Amino acid sequence: MALLIDVENASCTITLDGVVYERPIAGLVILTDPEARMSQMDVAGQLVHITEDEARCLIGAGAKDDRKMLWVNTP
Repeated sequence: MALLIDVENASCTITLDGVVYERPIAGLVILTDPEARMSQMDVAGQLVHITEDEARCLIGAGAKDDRKMLWVNTP
């Protein structure tokens, strides 16, 4: 997956499996994958992992931050 964030135009271009998707950043929701302990977002109905840097950049540019803080319990 390739992700290009265009802050000036408030858009995001995602290339996934050879298909290019362009989305307005304001319409993106950043989620948490609790099993992988990574951020993810929905691309055409498919949840894809993104780096924390990408998540922070998208959120800073206007994407909704719907991530959950995960805590580790030690015995």
